[in-house]
Amino acid sequence: MHPLTRPSSAISSVGDLAPPPPGSALARQEQSGLISMIAMAQLIVRDIDKALVDLLKRRAAAHGRSAEAEHREILRAVLQPPPMVSLKDHLLAMPDVGDDADFAIERSRARKVTL
Repeated sequence: MHPLTRPSSAISSVGDLAPPPPGSALARQEQSGLISMIAMAQLIVRDIDKALVDLLKRRAAAHGRSAEAEHREILRAVLQPPPMVSLKDHLLAMPDVGDDADFAIERSRARKVTL
């Protein structure tokens, strides 16, 4: 059996891949990361102006990618949310400049009060 294929017995009646039996060689391969199964969808875009297609191809060439790869990157950049950065990461990214005295607040002396 090829290491990236499953026997037909691993396919359920609806055509989906059933998980391999626990402890099997295939399960060990999947756990060790040798096999990754990621479902990728296809997207067909119709009725696009030729000028827009030409712009996409030029942009792709400028980035050293195919038009299809550039299309994917544009969709990813626009639709995928940016990764969350923790407060700790923000604080660690701040430059280490200045002394504590630079941030001290000048306070006026309190007025004298008689009771």
